[in-house]
Amino acid sequence: VQETRKKGYAATFEERIMGQAGVAVPVYRAGELAGALSVGGDVQAFSAERIPDYLALLRQEAEKLTKKLTQRKSGGDQKRKPVSG
Repeated sequence: VQETRKKGYAATFEERIMGQAGVAVPVYRAGELAGALSVGGDVQAFSAERIPDYLALLRQEAEKLTKKLTQRKSGGDQKRKPVSG
């Protein structure tokens, strides 16, 4: 867990399922961990050369989600009205 925090991402290579690999990055909400974004697939698609590309895309989207979630928590978005009837 400490190594994952230090790197800022998690990776798995055939740890649970043979032939499968994946990478994940954290998503935060107001500084607190809210979840993660990940991509996975065939281990051949996850060569060492491709991991930085996947991570760049995941981090970009995680940053967008973090901003949206943080705005919601701070009241930056209008709250939805409850549906009646």
